[in-house]
Amino acid sequence: AVRTRDHDRATTALSTLLPGSPRMEQWPLVLLLQSHLLRNTKGAEVALTTLQQALIQHPQLKQVSPHLRVTLQARLATLAVYAGHFSAAEAILGQAEIDAPAIAAAWGRLRLFQRDFAEAHRLFQEVRDQVPTDDIDADMVLVGALGAYGAGSKKEGAQLLQWAGQLLVESSAEGKLRALPYNVLRDAATY
Repeated sequence: AVRTRDHDRATTALSTLLPGSPRMEQWPLVLLLQSHLLRNTKGAEVALTTLQQALIQHPQLKQVSPHLRVTLQARLATLAVYAGHFSAAEAILGQAEIDAPAIAAAWGRLRLFQRDFAEAHRLFQEVRDQVPTDDIDADMVLVGALGAYGAGSKKEGAQLLQWAGQLLVESSAEGKLRALPYNVLRDAATY
């Protein structure tokens, strides 16, 4: 429902899940859903604050699987980037495992917004070399595309942008394009 921007359906599902989430084994997924919905409806600042408060209220964060913990950290950092809190995003990411693709994508997105295109591109290349091609998600390819393009590798950036476009259509996640610096995205898309 969040992916298709059906906010009413997502809100209904969330209102059903939230009251019981502290007792659910997969409560981090409910918090991720809530953060996506809030960002789409009320903005990054509200989503960031709500996710931070929810994590404080769940002292069992250390008991969460490493994958979900890294996913929560990446989401928290990404919301901080969207809200313009770059130093907060760096602090969050500094506590995470850099080798996780979700963390690398969050670092890359932060570097894009800081206009450090070469570093964003390097992070993409690092993940691309470690992760099977079928497992690379559109987020990371978008980071690589805009990093390459912004660093001057315009042809590579355009090629990666085409690959990212295919991944976005296949995963019905075109909304991810809103999570990137618009001027660089526009320039790369028209190259």
